[in-house]
Amino acid sequence: MLAFLGKYAVEHFATEEALMQRHGYPGYAEHRAIHEAFKKDFGALAAEYDRNPEKLSVTIQVQRRVMDWLRGHILGTDQEMGAFLRGKGVV
Repeated sequence: MLAFLGKYAVEHFATEEALMQRHGYPGYAEHRAIHEAFKKDFGALAAEYDRNPEKLSVTIQVQRRVMDWLRGHILGTDQEMGAFLRGKGVV
């Protein structure tokens, strides 16, 4: 499941980043840096899970951190990007 989520995130981020670049989103560099930080953090969490898959506390930590990040990202930086793209008539 984590492998799927990691792959999905990479593909989703690439799509978002291409849209931002294509339409000149002024927050592109910062938004991309946030994606890169998530990928790095997610990789560390996935590695920790791989080392301790039976440990419930690791599973809960992965779930909480990923969900908290996604919620914050979608309700924050993605909303800003979406407003910009809507203003350009893209979405």
